[in-house]
Parts: sequence; C-alpha cells; structure tokens
Amino acid sequence: MKQIIALVFITAGFYFSNIVVKAQPSVTWEKVLNYTDNSGLYKTQQTSDNGFIAIGENRVGGYAKMYLARFNEFGDSMWVNYFDLTINAAYKGYWIEETADEGFIIAGSGQGSNSDAYLVKTDSLGNILWFKTFGGFNLDQGRCVKQIFDKGYIISIRTTSISGTNDIMLVRTDSLGNVLWSKVFGDSIFHEYGNEFQVINNSEIIICGVKRILNQPSNLYLIKTNLNGDKIWTKTYTHFAESVGHSIDISNDGGFIIGGIADTTTENHWKSLVLKTDTSGNIQWQRTYSTGLNEWCHSIRTLNNGYVFCGMSDSTLLGYERANIRVIDKSGNILHENYFRPGTDNNSFRSVELTNDNGFILCGLADYGYSLSYIVHTDSTGRIKPVGIINNEQVIENFKLFQNYPNPFNSQTRIKYKLNYSGYLRISLFDIMGRIITNLVNE
Repeated sequence: MKQIIALVFITAGFYFSNIVVKAQPSVTWEKVLNYTDNSGLYKTQQTSDNGFIAIGENRVGGYAKMYLARFNEFGDSMWVNYFDLTINAAYKGYWIEETADEGFIIAGSGQGSNSDAYLVKTDSLGNILWFKTFGGFNLDQGRCVKQIFDKGYIISIRTTSISGTNDIMLVRTDSLGNVLWSKVFGDSIFHEYGNEFQVINNSEIIICGVKRILNQPSNLYLIKTNLNGDKIWTKTYTHFAESVGHSIDISNDGGFIIGGIADTTTENHWKSLVLKTDTSGNIQWQRTYSTGLNEWCHSIRTLNNGYVFCGMSDSTLLGYERANIRVIDKSGNILHENYFRPGTDNNSFRSVELTNDNGFILCGLADYGYSLSYIVHTDSTGRIKPVGIINNEQVIENFKLFQNYPNPFNSQTRIKYKLNYSGYLRISLFDIMGRIITNLVNE
C-alpha cells in the first residue's frame, strides 16, 4: 500500500481553476527535449505571460537549424518554430529577447553563402516577420541583441570579415532592422570578440569578451561606448595566465559583474571566474570557483543581494559532465550551489535568468552520446523540489476536483471531478519533482 504523491492539475474553459497550486517558493521543473537531435539551447528568459522562450540549434535533415522553443510556466511545450528549413544550410541562434510588442528579437548566424550574422524578428508565435544579415566573406556571428528605448536594436557581432582576425562589430538599427550606424573594434594584430553586452541607462554600452594576439594567451576584455558606438574606454585584465569574459551584468551599485573562465596554472585547468568592477572597470574583487578540477562560467546575473551564475563542471577529468549553478553574496561567497547531470557526459548550462517567483530559468544541453536541448526552472537556491498544495476555502464555481479514492492505494485509484459546463479539459499528473508524468484527460 502506498500513498499517492503525485499532483493533479486541472484546467477547463482555457483557464486555470481556483485550486491553488503554488511553489514553495517556486514551481520547479526540468525538461530534456527528446524531440531534438544533436542540439542545444543558448539563451532563455521568462516572458510577460509567465511562460518561457528559448533559442538554440537543432539538427534537421542533417543541418543545424536555428529554432525557438516556447514553454508555459510548468515547462510544457507550447510550440516550436524554425528559421529556414527550405535550404540545405546551417543556422544557429545565440540570443533571444522578448520585445515591446511581445514578439522576439534573435541574434544568430547562418551558413548561407558567406556565414553571415543574422538579426531576426518574430511575432509572439515565433513566425518570422523580417530578418537582416550582416558581414562579408568570412565568419560573422550575431552574439547578443537588445531592444532599446526607441524600439530599435543594438546587435553585437563577432566578425572576421573586416581585418581577417576576430573583431567586434556593434550595429544599431531602427525597429525594422535598418542600419543606423555600425562600428568595428579591432585590428589585424589582435583577436577581439564580444560575448555579451548591456545597455546602461539608455546612454552607454558595456561589452564583455576576450582579446589576444594570435597563438598567445587570451585576456578578459571590456569595451565601454556611448549609444553612438564611440569608444569611451577599454580594459584588459591580465591577472591570470589566461582568461575569457563570457557574460556581464550591471550590478546594483552601477558597476559591473563579469562571469567567465580563468586558467591560473598555464595548464588549461579552467575555473569559473567572477570579477566585480566599479563603473570605470576597476577591479573591486575577483574570485575563481571549481571543485578542484575544470569548470566554466557561461552566464551571470545580478540579484538583490548578490549574484547567480551557471555553467559546467568536471568532477572526473573525463569531460564536463555536470551542469552547475551557484548563488553568491555581494562579496562572492557561495550561498548555494547545485549540480545537474541529466545525461552521461557533457551537460551544460549556457544561460541563467531570474524569474518573477524569485527562481531561475536555465538552459543548455544534456549529453547522451549525442546532445539534447535542456531547460530547467529552479527555486531561489538553484534547486528543483516538489511543489506544494495550499488548501483554498473559496467555492469553485466552474469545476471541482475531488480527493482521490482509495488513498492510500495499491494498483489503482479513482479521481473524480465535476464540470458545470462543456469545454476544453486537461487533467495532468505530476511527480514530486514537478515533472509531468501524463495527461489523464486532454480534450
């Protein structure tokens, strides 16, 4: 005999019931997207309707294709859309943001005829409204994009089409993607590329990335510009044998928090690096993190009283087999850390964002000998845990879900419900981790 430990959730008439199902403090879940193939997600965020959007690549017909995946607040798939399945070419989506019209703006790259950077605008269902390409005859990738106050866009591009080495291209467009200006930072001696940028008070831009001479160690690199792309200052950080900046956010004091990797040994033993600066890029503190072996930080965000970052961790020296998340205080001290290993080997988080229930939404990949897209919603400590049910004394006018009987039960139990009118009905069964087991009714 056992007691039922699943949660039953019922919807009717296209809206949720008054049965209160809420997180303690978050509704948490994780999804490995089994419909994907040699795929991965690069960026995710919560949307204005409390759902989630993610962008990445998925292999279709032998080619990597840029794809958008939309989820509701419980992690159920709502729709999937692809960019250009009509030609035999590879595309990849690196960044996505919800726009003021509740559509989405995407930065990515496409193989096409010359490996261009792509700026793609979609509606709220992921249908392509327009796209623009940037670049020349060499590799060009759109790495990050933001909508700004005039509803136009700033896109950062990694380009090798200008000087023959990696350069940072910054482009500002209007709301339809028409170029207002473009600026290039770099030359034929140094390799410079940016991974993420932030817009500061609608007046300045801060770019985080890497700078190095060919065949020499890399250094974490910052560029600050005004909103016309004019350079204000640059900072190169040479405190480690090698370092790379992957992610940047504006801290609560107006300075910057940077996440990346650093090699302190010259032996390619990477550690997660978190570096805190003032508004001028001067270091206030820096910390490296690992479990003794290799680790990468891919993404970092500012919290009310600290920071959260995510990436991948190696516990065996055989591969980065764990995705990880750490919550740290204002000085970089670890408050919470958790590891996820849905697959066998190379599991990774590439993006972390805050959610409105004080939790986090993360995405990346899970490896089973081939990679599948992976998305996780955690609570404020970076954990996945059971949701709670709070009894509600309010009378439910439209439908009612009764206590299952018998309970405890052995081979079967009966779940009774009552509807006051005809309409769409879904009854879903969840396990104690918040993962959907099955839809008992969906019609």
